[in-house]
Amino acid sequence: MYQTWKSKTFTLKFDVSSMTGAAAPDQMTVNEAFSADGGLKKDGKTLPKPNPAEVTVNTVVYKFWKWDDMAEGGNSISDATALYPAEGGSSITLYAQWQQKDNPSVSLNYNGAGYGKPGTPQTWTAPKDGIYKIEVWGAGRSETGNGRGGYIGGNIQLSEGDKLYIYCGGQGVELGNNMDAAGGWNGGGSNGGKAASGNSGGGGHGATDIRTTGGDWNNAQSLASRILVAGGGGGGAYGRNPQNTNNGGYSVAGNGGYGKKSGGDGAAFVNTSIVAKGGGESADATATGGGNAGAPGAGGKGGLLATASTRGGGGGGGGYYGGAGGGIAAGGNACAGGGGSSWAKTSGEASDLKFIETSIVPNSDAAKEGGGAWTNAGKAVITFVSDIPS
Repeated sequence: MYQTWKSKTFTLKFDVSSMTGAAAPDQMTVNEAFSADGGLKKDGKTLPKPNPAEVTVNTVVYKFWKWDDMAEGGNSISDATALYPAEGGSSITLYAQWQQKDNPSVSLNYNGAGYGKPGTPQTWTAPKDGIYKIEVWGAGRSETGNGRGGYIGGNIQLSEGDKLYIYCGGQGVELGNNMDAAGGWNGGGSNGGKAASGNSGGGGHGATDIRTTGGDWNNAQSLASRILVAGGGGGGAYGRNPQNTNNGGYSVAGNGGYGKKSGGDGAAFVNTSIVAKGGGESADATATGGGNAGAPGAGGKGGLLATASTRGGGGGGGGYYGGAGGGIAAGGNACAGGGGSSWAKTSGEASDLKFIETSIVPNSDAAKEGGGAWTNAGKAVITFVSDIPS
């Protein structure tokens, strides 16, 4: 008795299931020998993986898991062996299945074109029920006189499908000679305008916040939905000592708040009454000397006196309440802008999204990454912490 061998040839095609950013592998031609009763003579070929094998969709990272013979509810296929026997000349399509990476940490950054340029809101959807830690850093700059960005973080309980809108603040334009300086996106106030001579103040820096309603950064309904805010630093200014006109120096801007804290005040170069208050939890970011008060979400515009000796004031930083814009003292001494306040929603209706009070970082002036020391554009980090306790 003799045994008859048959050759079965078919094409394997691959579908990555519309996963954004992933490409399907090249299709495979499978040609293996079988015995007359359909038994496999050779081992199957190893199946390729999608490229890349990890993708990000709506800021959530997924990794390739396996191939199935159906898009949903199919059988797992580990290699080509499992597909035999098959009719010669036929095609079979396999579908990629994906899993979210364990304990994902998603980082989002300011997405505009640079200093004083607009950004756009970003979205993130909770992939599953759980406790998440959300941290935000307001924008700031490192140049002398500029305010640093604030920081706040805390834990929040989210349900699968909860959608958040993230607004990462931009940096304001640096102070300079006879120039308008726009504030950073998401609330940074502009400077007082072009000074008649000398350096004009810098633009304030934008806040970074988390919202439950989208829209333009200054949309009232969207602002009212904020649940976490890190204030931006104020814009710097350049003053001169009225007692010695040759002695100039930088007016130091206020930093954004650290934790549930008001922003820092902007200081004049010399001891005067011209102070740009930092933003707080209410409309208390007042200004003097021609600077403009802060408002919900927005830093005030700096002041400007159109005389030959004046210098423009710095803009206030964005925040839960924005910092005030810097004013102008006698003799053209300019004031830097106040920093925006940082804030977290920790109370409200039972159905509201709110942070666990005890998880909010304490009020502290300690310098750390983000705590009165952040000198970049704004950013936000969302990290899965744990399942919801039963």
